[in-house]
Amino acid sequence: MEVIETNGPVVFTGDVGGVRIGPGNPVVPPCPPPDIQVEDWLQSIQLLRELPAEQLFLTHYGLVEDKTAHLDALEAVLKDWAEWMRPHAVTGTAPATIVPQFEEYVRGQLQQSGVEAAVLESYEKANPAFMSVAGLLRYWKKKGI
Repeated sequence: MEVIETNGPVVFTGDVGGVRIGPGNPVVPPCPPPDIQVEDWLQSIQLLRELPAEQLFLTHYGLVEDKTAHLDALEAVLKDWAEWMRPHAVTGTAPATIVPQFEEYVRGQLQQSGVEAAVLESYEKANPAFMSVAGLLRYWKKKGI
């Protein structure tokens, strides 16, 4: 058992706080189906910003002490991934075609942020790209795209 000391109130975020494998690494949004609703998620991120707690505790994984930077990055990546998926939803591209492309896209983002090879595998296990493809395609389909 690990005891984590905090400085004041902490919010346990659930998936809305994103996935971050270790302090200092980037945050990514878990987007599995069935009900990724980007606009609602953005509102939830805003609610987290407004709470008096300055620390977040992520389900995946651990304490975040840089709340503002974390939430800003999460919002940016969520919007980026949703927009990346939009043209595939419009053209009806098969998920089997999209998944390897999206895996490469995400891997590139993580590598650009300095994530080491061993940690890349942890990100894929914690937040598999195929699940985000399915969730974001469903999101756009429900929006009528």
